[in-house]
Amino acid sequence: MALLVSITFITSCRKAIDVGSPKTEISSNAAFANLSGATSAMAGIYTSLEGYRDINTTILPGLSADELISYSTPLSRYYTNSLNSSLNDDFWSNYYSYIYQANNLIIKVKASKSIADADKQKLVAEATFLRAFFHFYLVNYFGDIPYITGIDYHENALAKRMSARDVVYPLIIKDLLFAKQNLPDDYPSGERVRANKAAATAMLARVYLYTGDWANSEKEATTVIGNENYSLETDINQVFLMGSPESILQLSPNLKNLQNAAEGLLFILNDLPVNTRAKVSISDFLYNAFEPDDLRKTDWIGTFSDDGIKDFHYAFKYKNDGSGPTSEYSVLLRLAEQYLIRAEAKAEQGRMDEAVDDLTPIRERAGLQPLPYGMSKTDCLTSIQHERRVELFVEWGHRWLDLKRTGDANKVMPAVCQAKGGTWNTDWQLYPIPKVQLNADPNMTGHQNHGY
Repeated sequence: MALLVSITFITSCRKAIDVGSPKTEISSNAAFANLSGATSAMAGIYTSLEGYRDINTTILPGLSADELISYSTPLSRYYTNSLNSSLNDDFWSNYYSYIYQANNLIIKVKASKSIADADKQKLVAEATFLRAFFHFYLVNYFGDIPYITGIDYHENALAKRMSARDVVYPLIIKDLLFAKQNLPDDYPSGERVRANKAAATAMLARVYLYTGDWANSEKEATTVIGNENYSLETDINQVFLMGSPESILQLSPNLKNLQNAAEGLLFILNDLPVNTRAKVSISDFLYNAFEPDDLRKTDWIGTFSDDGIKDFHYAFKYKNDGSGPTSEYSVLLRLAEQYLIRAEAKAEQGRMDEAVDDLTPIRERAGLQPLPYGMSKTDCLTSIQHERRVELFVEWGHRWLDLKRTGDANKVMPAVCQAKGGTWNTDWQLYPIPKVQLNADPNMTGHQNHGY
């Protein structure tokens, strides 16, 4: 937990989109003198995501929504939906730093005279995928944002906010289409820890869903589902193992610090939540959302009992608390989401029975009966959101993003905030842009999100 908090304070001192000068190691031309150096630079971006830093994108949105309970003052800003622009730089600086690294790699690899064209194509496509991935989360957290594609210090420091729908999402799609076209089918490292064509396709399916392009969302999800390299695990306790056939993209742990996925170390309760690293537990809202006999409740949620006084529930998708031997990798993209995406896209196109068919393998794996045919569109979409809630909980902020994109936030969050001891403000669907960022960029001064 100390490391999670320290990241917040360190990144709050950075300027606008100023994420480093060309003096950093990854910016050095020497790092791209050959394929090995460029590959190491690429690995560095994934390493930045691995471990505690990517947990921000799971824990904090989970606290903002109705998934988690906070036992920590710093995290309680998200739990009580009481963020302010002076104390909120948990995402902006980190993610723009990753974007800078991706852009730097793209530019330096293209200019390299010692890297073969075929290798250039793959590296540039992979970095372009990562650039789109990071912008996806930024636009969902902050709304209109700058879409950064260069590394010029002065240009980035004067970046302007761009329309999420009219500019940012189209640029994300453009980048993902380029990545899909130029990434290989195989994984560059053998393991599923670097983006390939399927990862870009899976992200495209998600982005098309978020933008209401149901036909293209269905098309891309179908491509991934039909790929013989991926299949749903029959045992839900196998889903988050390294190399799982359900995984489309994973993060391998940094073995110097952690032998297994950080989620296990942070979520598993062997003590009272207040004494743990993450200081969170599963909320009653989530715990009570599962249907009777749902294996996702019995197998993916654990319980720590305070000597019979009170039970604290915790996310138990990852079974290893961080110690060796290595068995679990953090999952960024997995096949179950693609079934859920396709189900929603089909339902939105009026094909409810086909949507039910896509939910069936996920429900049957969880020990539940298929949903009935002949559902109304409203009931079908409600069922899909329920399945997303209990299948994708505490994974990369899915619940928080789903509440906002479907328009359900203003229906769900008033009662949630009341239970947390506060009241809901509809403006809080977007996080505040850090004040330090607005002050440092004259083109963003005065352009804070409403409500802050």
